[in-house]
Amino acid sequence: MDINPFVHGSAKHTDIMKTEGLKQALNKYGFDAAFGGARRDEEKSRAKERIYSFRDRFHRWDPKNQRPELWRNYNGQINTGESIRVFPLSNWTEQDIWQYIWLENIEIVPLYLAAERPVLERDGMLMMVDDDRIDLQPGEVIKKKNGALSHARLLAAHRGGGIPRANAAGNYRRDAGFHHQRTPGAGD
Repeated sequence: MDINPFVHGSAKHTDIMKTEGLKQALNKYGFDAAFGGARRDEEKSRAKERIYSFRDRFHRWDPKNQRPELWRNYNGQINTGESIRVFPLSNWTEQDIWQYIWLENIEIVPLYLAAERPVLERDGMLMMVDDDRIDLQPGEVIKKKNGALSHARLLAAHRGGGIPRANAAGNYRRDAGFHHQRTPGAGD
């Protein structure tokens, strides 16, 4: 099928290439579950997703019919015709992901951080400007910085975060300034 997001739009492309493809695979092979890496904090539409996200026999999701997930207890009983989308990282934040990478000393593919990012320096902090919600103060200029600015140390400006400018050059040591505050997913 010759479809792409630039010609047909991203919503249609995603529906045909991802959503419909997944439904076809679930129907063809009779899988009970499909695992995904989506997190609730990524976008508003994912905020109501559960770790075990049940779908009816037509693969429809109804947020009102989802089961409670209290104290990390999950009811995995699948009714006839149902399937589950399982999102084990659903309750993790972006910071949890980066803390896990740091704690486990997982290498990051250099290409991941290769892109330039628009940043703003304010009060000695660098903030990524990833949309038009930030109001520039007099004299502030958005600059492009190279990929040495990882998400672990660079929070989006609209979240009120930032990193000390001194730590932005990629010389951020494992033993200084970055402390694990909680177990990823804790407090869910």
